[in-house]
Amino acid sequence: MVQCLALPLTLMFAPLASWGVLSHDLFHLVLLAVIVPVSSLAFLFGFLRHRNGRMWLPAGLGFALLIAAAVLEQQHLLPAGWIAVLTSLASLSLITGHVINLRSH
Repeated sequence: MVQCLALPLTLMFAPLASWGVLSHDLFHLVLLAVIVPVSSLAFLFGFLRHRNGRMWLPAGLGFALLIAAAVLEQQHLLPAGWIAVLTSLASLSLITGHVINLRSH
């Protein structure tokens, strides 16, 4: 359980902590490259084990928010603070999906 929650919790606070320090256009692209495959596998294996499809809604929302944050940042359509908020909301959604998945067994 600790492993499943550690990454999303870290990612929830990372954008807020890095807002003025590590703010860079590649930040969300790196997040996508790591989070989407790892989380997708975790959700898939959890679904195959527990067969609880309710986790897909928050998981899908989390992925969509991460992708939106990356696109909006790359296009410079939102200030960094709003990008950090979107990324934090995405992390909360992914955490919710993981918690639903973990409570299924």
